[in-house]
Amino acid sequence: MSDSLRASVIKGSVWMFASCWGIRGIGFISVSILARLLAPEDFGIVAMATIVMGMFNMLFAFGLDLALIKNLNSGRDQYDTAWTIRLIQGIAVAILLLVSIPLIVQYFKEQRLVSVIPCLSLVSVIKGFTNIGIVNFRKELTFNKEFNFMVTNKVISFFITITLGFVYRNYWALIIGMIAGELISVLQSYRMDPYRPRLSLKSFNEIWGFSLWMLLNNFINYFNFKGSELIVGGFSTKRDLGMFSISSEVAMMSTSELITPISRALYPGYARICHDPERIREVFVQVFSLIAIVVFATGFGISSIAEEAVKIFLGSQWGDATPILKILAYFYMIRISYSTIGNLFVVLGHLKLLTVIAMFETLFTLVLSYCLILKLGINGAAIGMVVSGCVFYFVNISALVSTTLISFVDIMRASIRPVMAGLTMVLSLSVFSGILFNNVIISLLVKISFGAMVYISIILTTWVLMKKPAGAESMIINIVNDKVIKRITMLLKK
Repeated sequence: MSDSLRASVIKGSVWMFASCWGIRGIGFISVSILARLLAPEDFGIVAMATIVMGMFNMLFAFGLDLALIKNLNSGRDQYDTAWTIRLIQGIAVAILLLVSIPLIVQYFKEQRLVSVIPCLSLVSVIKGFTNIGIVNFRKELTFNKEFNFMVTNKVISFFITITLGFVYRNYWALIIGMIAGELISVLQSYRMDPYRPRLSLKSFNEIWGFSLWMLLNNFINYFNFKGSELIVGGFSTKRDLGMFSISSEVAMMSTSELITPISRALYPGYARICHDPERIREVFVQVFSLIAIVVFATGFGISSIAEEAVKIFLGSQWGDATPILKILAYFYMIRISYSTIGNLFVVLGHLKLLTVIAMFETLFTLVLSYCLILKLGINGAAIGMVVSGCVFYFVNISALVSTTLISFVDIMRASIRPVMAGLTMVLSLSVFSGILFNNVIISLLVKISFGAMVYISIILTTWVLMKKPAGAESMIINIVNDKVIKRITMLLKK
């Protein structure tokens, strides 16, 4: 990887990391407060409506932003066409939601959705007006602007939703908060970027060629992540769906949101080196190694501290969410560890292969989750997701190896140390299960501190024993050394 590209990707990753964790940090605080103001049933009702809305959104998820980023020569025609398609998408989703109300109410057996869904349809329409110009924040690698845009929106939305929570004390706080949040996002998009889109479909055919497979892939992947919630909503209670939905949200916050900034920053970088297979291999292996270190730490860690985390951040009424959170932490750990393969396949033009794999993965997940929920309840749905993730981890790796210069040895070297460190950490933390702490906060802090110490120690020890191979460890150490040397040099000059 060239120095300029590496610097851009690292800088972008830092900004996107700060952005996503700023957003998720605010979201985590919001969930923690609202979990004490609202009942699990309230979250269940909102989850029912948002699952369906998300499904309809995926019917029109053309990957327009990726199409504009991938095409380095995109101009006004392409941008205006993308904005027009998004606007049509928002209106179409709203219409589908309104028309489907009887079927949705019948499936979930929840009459209150009759009034909830029309309100959520407004969210879809409002979102369609978002300024397409903000795509340039990523395309031009100006991730500080992306950070300001996303975090500002989340902060304002946070205060509005929390205020509504204290006022309404039911699911309407969440619904009205979503509408207000989307409206703020649209206004901010025009304030922060000077581009002013116009209605046009002039470049529809050009964008459609790329977007068709992205549409299918996004729709299928949505069911891969949310299909189990749809099954829980149809075959269990509102309370169970609320438990499952919040557990999934917390597990996702702790794993996928660590990786999202890296993926968002990396895609433009991949687009610039897609014609150099050896550089692709070099970049991917380093990124895969970094993702493995982060994801296995958080996945194994969250599962180990789930009981304390639920008691502290959600409250006693959410106690039944503990086993679900433990299981789903492993699902997101496994699933996110190979998610960056999708970005690489998109850039290399392997969208069809990516979509076919995603289709089989989703079908396998849904069927297995359905069978297990009938036998084991909502925990069965979570177990089905984990089993499916394990199977298709190897399927995706096999596809990667067969289409690039990346080998199984590269993948093994990048992941073996995090796996060993994660398993050692879990075994070490299991010792604390027999130790009684008078304060649950102290128990949580002790587990986090001890777990982090064990994980980092094993990572560094195995890295040294393996003769310091190139990977995330060497990349992080080099960055730290560069920063320290520069700092010392500056101090000496003074």
